[in-house]
Formats: sequence, structure tokens, C-alpha cells
Amino acid sequence: MDGPVVCPPLTGVYELNGSGSRRGLGLLRFCNWLLNKADEHGAEMIFYEAPIYAGMPGTGNVKFLLIGLAAMTEMIAASIPIRCENQTVQTIRKNFISNGHGNKAMVMARCDQLRWEYGGDDNRADAAAAWFSAKLDFDRAFRFETVTPLFSNAAVRAQGKVA
Repeated sequence: MDGPVVCPPLTGVYELNGSGSRRGLGLLRFCNWLLNKADEHGAEMIFYEAPIYAGMPGTGNVKFLLIGLAAMTEMIAASIPIRCENQTVQTIRKNFISNGHGNKAMVMARCDQLRWEYGGDDNRADAAAAWFSAKLDFDRAFRFETVTPLFSNAAVRAQGKVA
């Protein structure tokens, strides 16, 4: 696809291994990983997708880990100390694809359109969308001024936010 390459984010996926009595070990490994990544890249802010609790499918273990990851992320940011923010998936997708009820395929299509590397992994594409949303909402210097045919209903406001 033609179009500009817009400040592509560095993305990756952390696979959390830990269930039952190993949950604490999985969370500890996550803490070490996130601290190392923040240090390695000189992070100024940690941003994550807010976990969904109400009516969430899955086992108690999954819910425990999602809540634990959010809490550990906040704790790590406080310990560095750097800013820590989160948004719902609907807000992230509204900012990135102009549709808060869009799906992962739309997020991946937008990454393709922007020529952002995500390795075909929908989780990495979601991470790129979250980065974009954080930049729009929390970095006053960030500007994104491209309206593209695939997402033609996206109007760009003067402040650089996608409507």
C-alpha cells in the first residue's frame, strides 16, 4: 500500500507462563522483563490496555493474572519512577482505526497501511495501536496528519487526534 511511514513503534509480545502455584513466578518474571525493557529503551512512560473485569470470560487464573499484570505494571512505573497510563480497548481502537468497536483484523490492516512491522501477530498489532493512542493522548508534540482511503471517515483535528 502507498502511504507514509509514520514513526513506527517497537513492539513485542511477552508470553506469561504461570498457573496455579506458579502464578507468582510468572508475575515476577514479568516484572523483571518490564524493568529490563524500560531500562533498555529509556522509557519515559508505560502505557497498557486496561484489563476488562466485568463479564470477562475465562478462568479465575486468567482474571487473577490480568489484574496482577496491571497492578505490577503500575508498581514498576512507580518504582522507576515514570508515568503510567492505560485506556480501554475501545478508546485505543477509536484513536487508531476511528472505530471503537473495530476488530483485530482492522487493527492489523491499519498497521499494514502504515507499514508498521508486527510480524503478523495480532497482539503486536494491538500493542502498536495502544502506542499510537498513548502518543495521541499524552504526547503534545505528536502529530499524525494522514487521512487514508481505507479509513476515509477519519477526520484529523488540529491537535493531531483522529476523530
